[in-house]
Amino acid sequence: MIDSLPHGSFFHATGGAAGLEIKERMKLIPYEMCVGLTSTVVAVMMYVI
Repeated sequence: MIDSLPHGSFFHATGGAAGLEIKERMKLIPYEMCVGLTSTVVAVMMYVI
């Protein structure tokens, strides 16, 4: 999940690809957090089960 937040590598790696200004990209943070949270939950479930 932390990887998808603004200080993570995903945010910097996709900076030019999105073609958005920083203000517009900040609006995407909730969606990026959902993606990160979902991948974290799936990874934990796979590890536990």
